[in-house]
Amino acid sequence: MVRITANLYEEAYDYIRQDSAHGNCVMLVAADVDSLCAALMLQNLLKKDMIAHKLVPVSGYRDLERAKEQIIEKDEDLVSIIMINCGGLIDVKEFFDIESYTKIYVFDSHRPLKLENIHHNNINVCVFDDDRETEKLEKVLEAFESLTYNSEDDSENMDSDSSDELLENTRSKRRRLDEDQDLSRSARIKKRAQSNLLMNYYTQGAYHANSTAGIVYDLATKLSKTDNDMLWLAIIGVTSQYLHEKIDTTEYIRSARVFRDDTARFNISTDEEMAVINNEGEIRIEDEYRFMFFRHWSLYESMYYSSYVVSKLGLWNPEGDKNLNRLLAQMGFRLEQCKQIYTHMDVDLKDRLRTKIEEISPRFGLTELCYPSFTRGYDRKCVLSAADVVYAISALLETSPTTAVHFGAEGTWTENRDWRDMLANDATDDATNEKRRWWVKNFYKAYDALGKQSSEMVLHGIRICMETQQAIARQVFTAISKRLIKKHNNCWIMVVDGGPDLPVFGHQLTLFRMGLFALDILRTTSARLKPLIVTSLDEVHNVYIFTSMVAAPAFGETRRNKFPLVFQKLEEKGLFVIDSFDLSSFELKRDTFVNAIKEIKYE
Repeated sequence: MVRITANLYEEAYDYIRQDSAHGNCVMLVAADVDSLCAALMLQNLLKKDMIAHKLVPVSGYRDLERAKEQIIEKDEDLVSIIMINCGGLIDVKEFFDIESYTKIYVFDSHRPLKLENIHHNNINVCVFDDDRETEKLEKVLEAFESLTYNSEDDSENMDSDSSDELLENTRSKRRRLDEDQDLSRSARIKKRAQSNLLMNYYTQGAYHANSTAGIVYDLATKLSKTDNDMLWLAIIGVTSQYLHEKIDTTEYIRSARVFRDDTARFNISTDEEMAVINNEGEIRIEDEYRFMFFRHWSLYESMYYSSYVVSKLGLWNPEGDKNLNRLLAQMGFRLEQCKQIYTHMDVDLKDRLRTKIEEISPRFGLTELCYPSFTRGYDRKCVLSAADVVYAISALLETSPTTAVHFGAEGTWTENRDWRDMLANDATDDATNEKRRWWVKNFYKAYDALGKQSSEMVLHGIRICMETQQAIARQVFTAISKRLIKKHNNCWIMVVDGGPDLPVFGHQLTLFRMGLFALDILRTTSARLKPLIVTSLDEVHNVYIFTSMVAAPAFGETRRNKFPLVFQKLEEKGLFVIDSFDLSSFELKRDTFVNAIKEIKYE
């Protein structure tokens, strides 16, 4: 058990399979794209093995506590708890206070992992991981176990000694004192080094390991149970981590190579099928542009609202607009053509787009405009890229009823789901209960959209995301041009507390995307990069929502985020409670905003 790497995936899954023969299984799933992809794949595996299970969406630690009280503690036959992108940062055995026959299986990309979950004496917790950090973790675990368990053993031995034994030991120790001085000094040095190693492990900053969907896909591969649907989910999960800058380009390319091989294996087309633009269900290898939704938007809007193009062409000011117009003109595309929906553009222009972009865009600093990716045909109506689906599912997850009304796109909620039963016994205030109500609906809405071959809900998510992206761009353009992003204690801070688009920014995922958009611009306009805090007022719940990120020098690189260490210190002072599984985000009551801001200092 404990930390499980690829060579032990199959054995660990067998425990779930065997235990399910005489007990129940609960799957706790965080609310993000990678988690949903991983959960769908894992459900697929469990269903194939006829393993009964209950899926429970959890948005943070309050939901985890609620699941513990309402489900886990009441189920005497519970033998397996599966946690998707939650649990890795806390001592889950202590949190759930489980029976000896219950095992917890953690699939979590958040790092650094809580060492209590992966030390060798913990037989109740199984953490799925890849092999890339094994050498480093073995050294850290050795230090952890030495300091934790050796100290306990020494204390127990001392308590059990009789007074006569202590007296005799004292005489013996006196005789050996000189001989042991060097050994004691060496032991102290070793203990100090181990303590420093543990401190560095926990203070290195928050980061992400490989996509959880990627880990589950590796598990399915070991079990020889992969198929085209699971491959597509793995692609979406990994792409989500890449687009949200949780993994770097090197990590993404490593996964993409595996997916390319499996795409070729699962999608063998005849010449006649290759001639069909959209062969339903087929996955194809296809480079993706670093501008959003170009297959669904106009080419002009797609470029205008994409942070990479914005940062290179300076689109937040009038001169930047001229740069975009010049780029399109040098490509030989008329402006009115570029402002048509892509599907309505001349076929000749579409055919020349890739060649012209490769030829002209480097003149404008757009040197990394494409990255390797994948597309899939949906119900013979459209072709969607992995990035399209990532952004669409994110929009379905993050869009509140207030935002939907703001966009005039309330849509229809998922019906006939068990979320009503989950909410019926909530002893929370009306505002909190309403917020939980809509995000649980959103969870199942996004979950269903991912699990179906129909494009309808994904296209709905794309339309919502387009509106959100325009609001993000407007807000960032205003903040940059009016210098509203302020320097604050070794970091930048961007506060959104008014304006017509304020209802749009009531979710951490939206704020995070806005922060990445702003950082892309700051990366090109600032001599020295700083970490960024983005915060927005949620007027409905009378709180400020915070998220934070650390800028890497170039797109495709990542840096560890030390804001969680800062926020945890402030939490200890009672300024707020961190509920999110991502410790770089939290909510703060409106009346404590000013005092909390004064306390935040990036170190």
